[in-house]
Amino acid sequence: MEQEIQQTVDQLLMEQGSYTPLELLLAEGRLLYCDYESWRSGKLSDLASTLFGDPKECQQLLYIANSYANKLHLVAETLHYSVWGDSSDRDKALRFSLNTSFNHLFHTRYRQASDTPQLDLFMDSTSTVLTNGITQALIKRNPPEARRLLDQLFDADPGNSQLGGLEQLVEAIEQLTEPVDDPADLLKHLQQVVSPLAVDLLASNSQHFLTPHWHRLTLALNKYPFDTTAPQLHSSYSAIRALNWQQVKRSVEKERRWQQHPDLIRRHAQACGHLQQQIEASADWFLLCWHHPNHADNIKLEAKREWRQRWRAFTELEPELTIQAFPAWAIINEPGLIKQLSGIEEAVIEPPEVWRVTLKLLKNSDSVENRMALKESDPVLFQHYLMRINTTSHL
Repeated sequence: MEQEIQQTVDQLLMEQGSYTPLELLLAEGRLLYCDYESWRSGKLSDLASTLFGDPKECQQLLYIANSYANKLHLVAETLHYSVWGDSSDRDKALRFSLNTSFNHLFHTRYRQASDTPQLDLFMDSTSTVLTNGITQALIKRNPPEARRLLDQLFDADPGNSQLGGLEQLVEAIEQLTEPVDDPADLLKHLQQVVSPLAVDLLASNSQHFLTPHWHRLTLALNKYPFDTTAPQLHSSYSAIRALNWQQVKRSVEKERRWQQHPDLIRRHAQACGHLQQQIEASADWFLLCWHHPNHADNIKLEAKREWRQRWRAFTELEPELTIQAFPAWAIINEPGLIKQLSGIEEAVIEPPEVWRVTLKLLKNSDSVENRMALKESDPVLFQHYLMRINTTSHL
């Protein structure tokens, strides 16, 4: 567990230049973004009570990350979370947990020392203050304040290099309450204009700005069926970008025969993984291997950590196995998975013969008859089975 958490922290540092417990909890599937939004909107008194799993395990996760950040000699900074929007509570400090220690862990951000802002003669200039104020208003989802400061920036520094981009982001956040006339046009605008600008100007806070925009598109796309010629023009695609995993799953499951489309299978698998529905997620990845093997390599990017690790080990095997054999190899390599995936037989769709004979061999009897059935079904997988048996017998 410790090594896996360290890897996640490393990844966050590489992608965002900093590590925050919020991003770790989201990445680990311990926190749903919709719960975070409710907390930031002032609808929840604390956020810790919404976490998945044992609270002590969640706290231990942050302790491990904290210890690792200190070993890396990262700079610790206190984070203050307040209510989003322009309500009267916008300056109210939010509490993560009633547990003082847990609360302190969550409210600490870590960054590399090289990220320390360099003071210069222009640090306190009106232009810099206004620019920072606009970005903060955008992050806190406060359109009136963002517009007020933008108008001041136009007057104070009309040649500011960030002015055009900030104006487009302010216009985008002002349009959130307006109906969507053309979902395809909005999708294109979000992908090609708004998202790149948000990443450039808001850095690691871009997700918090972009989420309501993707949610708006999701609502507009709800009535549109999935179209293989435009797979991104579907509510499951925009819901993923809004980190609304319940909506992703609902959007996929409302489509008839969704299991026939690899894009929908992948989205369903990701949603189930984040919702801690591991049997359903595993069944989706298995389905991808069996019936859409050209898309199975996405496991290394989109599955939960355990399945990503198994996939990497699978791709390094000698002799090589077919992709369709991955699920069977996984339970051969880790027989304990059979118990963890109890009930998967009802969830999987048309499993191939190699899966059925492997399951029978492991669950019922390591008989000559069952061994021969596996050998006939997949001779290479049978070799790996024998190697696994021999390795285990020498432990």
